[in-house]
Parts: sequence; C-alpha cells; structure tokens
Amino acid sequence: AGCLHWTEIFGMPTVILQGRCHLYEGYSREESTRPVRTLCGLGLQALVVSCAAGGLNPQFDVGDLMLFDDHIDLLGSTKFTGQVQRSLRGEVYSHRWLQRVEEAAREEQLTLRRGTYVAVPGPNYETRAELRMFRQLGGDAIGMSSVPEILAARRRGVNCVGLATITNACVPDVPHQASGEAVLAAATSAEPRFRKLVLSLLARCAAAESGA
Repeated sequence: AGCLHWTEIFGMPTVILQGRCHLYEGYSREESTRPVRTLCGLGLQALVVSCAAGGLNPQFDVGDLMLFDDHIDLLGSTKFTGQVQRSLRGEVYSHRWLQRVEEAAREEQLTLRRGTYVAVPGPNYETRAELRMFRQLGGDAIGMSSVPEILAARRRGVNCVGLATITNACVPDVPHQASGEAVLAAATSAEPRFRKLVLSLLARCAAAESGA
C-alpha cells in the first residue's frame, strides 16, 4: 500500500511511488510489480528503486548508502500467473548507469558504497547461521524487496538503479536482533543524503536528455 505522486523535476515528468507491496504480505510477484509494469507501459525510461537493508559487509556502517551492482534473488518463484514471462536480455545493472550514480555522489561529496544485494522473502530477520552463509555467497547487503521491481522493469528495457540505506549491521557472531524502530531511525537520518544523491542523478539525466 502507498501513494503515487506525479510531478516534474528538472523539466522531466517524474512519478514517485511511495510504499510497496512485499511478497511476505501474501502478494505475488505479479501483484507486487504491477505499479512498475504499468509505468513501463506508459513509457517509463528509468527507474530508481530504494530500500532499507541490513549490512552484511563488515566495512559498511549504519546510515551508509549502497548502490546495487548485482543481486542474489532468493525470493522464490519468478512465475507470473497466466502469462509468459519476458526473458531478460543484457545486464541488469548497466555500467553506464552505475557510473552516472557514482559521479553524482562524487559531485555532492557523498560516501556511496557499492555491492551485491541479497533479496530474501522475510518477514523474519535472518539467523546468525544464515548471515554467515549470505556473506560467503558474496552478499554485501540484505533486504526483502526491490529485486522483483527491478527485474520487471529491466525485462521491458527500462534502465534501473538500486539504492539501499544500510539501516542495521548484520554481524553473525554478535547475538543482536535489529528492531523496527532502530531501522526506521537509521533510514530517517540517511534521508537527506539519499535525497541529495537522487536529485543530483536526476539533474544529470535532465542534462543528458537536453544535450547540455
């Protein structure tokens, strides 16, 4: 559940989807990606997906922003009921767009991590044994969303950027469970930097669109 905001930023028509449907709430991939797929049908050219995530990489700090450069999809079935699934051609996270986001971060003097996002079903937080496994698999951050929307958009030829706010440290050898309140507080504190990064990225997109 959430809201849809239709606006214009730097002269570009922009849609902001506030909130999402998670698979752990009982929604299918088809249902959870319907807003994104609808926008793709209306001519969406680029998608920025954001989420809160736990930091698997020991070098990450709570409050860091991480740019997806790859993901591990452990959310389960990728099937869409009653329709043929589009095949995904090419890379999910293009080098050109990764570079564009990193340039925006440098311009704004923002620290931006880069890594592999692990998508898990939830809603429970991971056990310490699971965290050790996800680290060994090469995961840098872990969460319960984002990948379905990104894959749905990429299958329709839309460029995608994934950004995670590291809201808690996932340390396998420390018996500590993140609370919803702490996660929300960390996300709120990182919001000004996240907004600054996204606006800088949109400014670059607008300049590229106008040929400036």
